[in-house]
Amino acid sequence: MEKQLPSCDLSKRVLSELQEWLTSRGAELTGPWTRPPEFRIILEDGDGTETLSDINLYPPDSLPDRTKMVTVKYDRWSDIETGSQLELALRFSPHQSRSKLAITVTNKRGSREVAAGLVAGVLTILSTRQNRNSRWHIRWRFLIPLYLLGALADAGFFLGWVKSAAKGPPPWILALGAFASIMFGIPGIVLVVAGLFKPYTAFDSAQTRARNERWKWVVRGFWAFVLFGTVLAAIRKLLLGF
Repeated sequence: MEKQLPSCDLSKRVLSELQEWLTSRGAELTGPWTRPPEFRIILEDGDGTETLSDINLYPPDSLPDRTKMVTVKYDRWSDIETGSQLELALRFSPHQSRSKLAITVTNKRGSREVAAGLVAGVLTILSTRQNRNSRWHIRWRFLIPLYLLGALADAGFFLGWVKSAAKGPPPWILALGAFASIMFGIPGIVLVVAGLFKPYTAFDSAQTRARNERWKWVVRGFWAFVLFGTVLAAIRKLLLGF
């Protein structure tokens, strides 16, 4: 079974809650096994990979800067004779396509109920940490038609400009070009830029907090441009004629 993880804020505290739930309540759901469970948290950043058996063994209060992925694994095995096996992996990534929950239960009585119980428990914990960053992570297959429409509209606008260059472009061509850029070009650029500032999984780190501050400045600058560069300019031209 594989499911999409929700867009969330991932901190050391959330990892501790997942660890506590899986090693206690999760162990109750899976029932008796002949071998002890194996729990691991794998932190991947720009400097390498670190594997922990307990998140509390990681001294800093926040996750590493330049975190690329955090993987939580919970595995259980039974006797070789029965061949029972349970594997649960949570992969948290800045990218939506890589943020997945995968679980496999084999040769275990009530395996479907066990898997459903573990998935429900994990998603309940993460639901309290959900953010709204997923709105900036539209899949590329939806963005490609947007860019193609923008390219076609801009190509038509350019050809119209060239043909009428001698006498100046008529107003309707300028209006069409502006409309095409606003409707097809700008939204795609905004989504790409916003995705850099708003990762699907926001790791709690000093780098993330600094990125959030820069995003606030970007948003404020955008609205300042809209207000002073377009709206007020249009009002001034309407009232004063220049």
